[in-house]
Amino acid sequence: MNRYLLRSVLIVCFAVVIIVFTRSIPENRLNDKETGLPKVKADPEFLKAPSTWVDSMLDSMSIEERIAQLVMVAAYSNNNIGNEAEITRLIRENKIGGIVFFQGTPYHQAELTNYYQSLSETPLLIGMDAENGLAMRLDSTIRYPSQMMLGAVEDDRLIFDMGVQIARQMKRLGVHINFAPVVDVNNNPCNPVINRRSFGEDLETVSRKSLFYMIGLENGGILAVAKHFPGHGDTETDSHKDIPVINQSRERLDSLELKPFRELIFNGLSGVMTAHLSVPAIDPAENMPSSLSGLVVDSLLKKQMGFKGLVFTDALNMRAITRYYKPLEAAQMALEAGNDILLMPEDVQDVIKDLARKVRNKKIDQALIDAKCRKVLSAKYWAGLNHYRPIILSNLTKDLNKPEYVLLQQKLTELAITLLQNENSILPLKRLDTLKIASVVLSSEKDTAFSDALNLYMPVKKFFLDGKDIRKTDSVYHELRKYNLVIASVHGNSVSPANQYGISDTLITIADSLSSGYKVILDLFTSPYTISRFTNLDKVKGLIVSYENSAQVQNRSAQAIFGAAGINGTLPVSCESWKAIKSGIPMAGCGRLKFTIPLEVGMSQDTLDKIDAIIQKAMDYQAFPGCEVVVARKGKVILNKTWGYHEYNHNRPVKSSDLYDLASVTKVAATTQAMMHLVDEGCVGINQKLSAYLPYLEKTNKKNLYVADVLLHQSGLQPFIQFYFDTEEPVFKGNILVAPSLSDVNPIKIGNGQYLNRYTQFKNNIISRKPSGQFPYCVADNIYICKSWPDTMYNGISASPLREKKEYVYSDLGFILLRQMIDTITRVPFDRLVDSLFYRRLGAGSLCFNPLHRFDMDEIAPTEDDQLFRHQLVHGYVHDPRAAMFGGISGHAGLFGNAVDLAKLFQMMLNGGEYASERYLGEKTIELFTKDRMGIKGSRRGLGFDKPEPDVTKASPACRSASDLSYGHTGFTGTMIWVDPAYDLVYIFLSNRVYPNAENNRIIEMNVRTDVQQVLYNAIMEK
Repeated sequence: MNRYLLRSVLIVCFAVVIIVFTRSIPENRLNDKETGLPKVKADPEFLKAPSTWVDSMLDSMSIEERIAQLVMVAAYSNNNIGNEAEITRLIRENKIGGIVFFQGTPYHQAELTNYYQSLSETPLLIGMDAENGLAMRLDSTIRYPSQMMLGAVEDDRLIFDMGVQIARQMKRLGVHINFAPVVDVNNNPCNPVINRRSFGEDLETVSRKSLFYMIGLENGGILAVAKHFPGHGDTETDSHKDIPVINQSRERLDSLELKPFRELIFNGLSGVMTAHLSVPAIDPAENMPSSLSGLVVDSLLKKQMGFKGLVFTDALNMRAITRYYKPLEAAQMALEAGNDILLMPEDVQDVIKDLARKVRNKKIDQALIDAKCRKVLSAKYWAGLNHYRPIILSNLTKDLNKPEYVLLQQKLTELAITLLQNENSILPLKRLDTLKIASVVLSSEKDTAFSDALNLYMPVKKFFLDGKDIRKTDSVYHELRKYNLVIASVHGNSVSPANQYGISDTLITIADSLSSGYKVILDLFTSPYTISRFTNLDKVKGLIVSYENSAQVQNRSAQAIFGAAGINGTLPVSCESWKAIKSGIPMAGCGRLKFTIPLEVGMSQDTLDKIDAIIQKAMDYQAFPGCEVVVARKGKVILNKTWGYHEYNHNRPVKSSDLYDLASVTKVAATTQAMMHLVDEGCVGINQKLSAYLPYLEKTNKKNLYVADVLLHQSGLQPFIQFYFDTEEPVFKGNILVAPSLSDVNPIKIGNGQYLNRYTQFKNNIISRKPSGQFPYCVADNIYICKSWPDTMYNGISASPLREKKEYVYSDLGFILLRQMIDTITRVPFDRLVDSLFYRRLGAGSLCFNPLHRFDMDEIAPTEDDQLFRHQLVHGYVHDPRAAMFGGISGHAGLFGNAVDLAKLFQMMLNGGEYASERYLGEKTIELFTKDRMGIKGSRRGLGFDKPEPDVTKASPACRSASDLSYGHTGFTGTMIWVDPAYDLVYIFLSNRVYPNAENNRIIEMNVRTDVQQVLYNAIMEK
């Protein structure tokens, strides 16, 4: 072999190896220790493509076909039939070089791409404006924060990660070019075109973040195109309507507008888009757009700045061009000025023919066209179009929405949120039991995501004001007097500064008025430039800039207010009092539950999705009409989902705010919590006798019951006593059993689904249909029990026989006595005690007894259609009849709540007794109550808590993967809570399986709760 040929081959092989190696390392262009950037100028990667394929393609083309390669036209995937026919014609007849996709759906765009590529002899370059992701143009895709919001993020490597992710999504969709990043410095707040599309007004911020974004895109295999050259930031004219004029000196342009472009060019930028701007300091010709100016494109961009990549015009159908130039004239001027690709020219067929004629007539140098065509073909080779493969349509939407994409989107949003005022460190909110909060949403539309997210942390009253009805505004002002904190949110539903971002002057006035009259935290879901319109910002206690009004941003900002995440953003622009760019107060989170996606805690979303099938099957078999599941891991809620309805008639869908009767979960969510508190306080010893705290037991066979044995269900107490039988009597007329009225009559169940053939009515000295001082305790609708009845039940328990052998037998009676003991020691009503010690402090406002005192019936799942005692559908009242006869408040049952609030309580336990920087219980006390007592008392249970069954031949309350450290409880109504410290896991399952018949045991027969729980462990193990 010729040694020169051999040397050439070796050089090419070495170059290929280097390219492959460097592309395998995403950070390869972020390698300098000090700046993270290379020090040696790099040319665009695509120019290094081997020439064989490029030469062969070029040689096979006519003049018209070479010119056509320089044309990209607009395409739509929103079922625009006329556009599809036009594109088809342009590909078949004119052999255009590429397509720029706009609005539509990802699936249809992929279908069209496959179709259009199948028609084209030379594979098409596909481009998109995807500055903040595909969602800028397509539905059902990821929308990353705008570049201005990203300007508030301090960690630039995350911008690089975003670029890589957007590149992967574009490649999956068959796209090769992203017309991004926007590298314009937005030094004019009134800019109608750039504004939020810029990283901000700070030169260094714009340069650095643009560079990281560009490198991320290109490392992901997408051609990045920086825009809008030579800089579109300092204008108030929309180039879609006319030519903006940049009246700045060449020195100013060099030091500001051009600098970000220089930085990216130095680092190997692939493409530049030229803007339709008049820049007299560079080209003084009147109405000369920079995109058509040889002084701007060829002299400045290419020669002086050394750019060798592809130069794209901005869309040639914009008014800044069409108002002054004919399509054929503009196309020729653009190419001769130095542009390589004409974006969206008008009259494409005529443009191609006219340019070809001028090449043949020597009015345009063919070498110019060939060089540009060669560059385009090199880009196609770099994009892999020399081995084109159609897009795989299956799983397309799922692939475009991978959890890692959602997680980065979420993380960028969190890190961008900016805190500008925090008087007396009001944020994050603390001591929730001292707060009564109102959320006032100021918006032209009814934005709800922010208020909904606030309500995840504590009850927050929602008010909506659009500024159109003064009477409504006055009414809200009056209502706000009931609250000691107002969280006011201003929502901008427009991105246009000319439209004031969709925020009327009236809404600004209302916000200022609130700041003067109330204790206010103000959150701005709009451009930071809006700050300049307020006059009373010095009076707000907290000021947050959240930049955008998406549901995602609203949710993240609400979480930050409660300390589920910190706040670390800094302003990318200067505004009023915060004139210094990078203003921002760092705020650490306080550890409240964060709502996120499974990937953040190392769990597989695909595995968790299997829960749907388990629950759907259970509902199909009518194991329950609906349910809710909440899962938290590592202090983060990764599943908060509802299924089904309150009832089988499908009238009321289950909502995550709905309350369920927790049944025996009351034992661990109320009674055991209070017991642990009393142990912490030294008021109770678990090895003491119950009679030491309830002296009347000294004269009964219960005098030697130990607290620990009661908590372990091995004290010898009977499982239960059906006290409600004693409230009834048979109805006779003479010797004939009769039924006076259906409302008073109950067939009595005697077991195995059989009913005694007699009728009963309530004893009128025990039950009344109306409340009074003598009958204060409500058992159900229009049923009130006498005030002496709780003492009757306590006396019945104290007089009941004990089992001879003290072994594990689950009993409600012990927890009824524990409630009495707690009342006696604290002298505080049981429901108020647990509410003040735990629920209100945690922000767990749904956890309560007798929920109808605070909630509408529609917010509560119904339970049994009780035909034994109350003869009505039990709805909003405790299902357990013994708890009902205690007025709905007992130690064994009676607590209601939603799953999220339960998760807060048990996350506190998982944290060792601390939550949101507040101490609730001692860590050693929690360990004492939850540890395995097999070797101490011979029971698998903890104190109050259930534990996994170690004997695999026996049924276990938890799934088999639950660790020995785990603990929890189940409830008769179809509920379950389980905590596993070994996996940092909290699991809540709530249903109303007893509706309408408590004999329905399908939830147990089908192992629904434990099967769902097992999926959680599978999701952890598979990651």
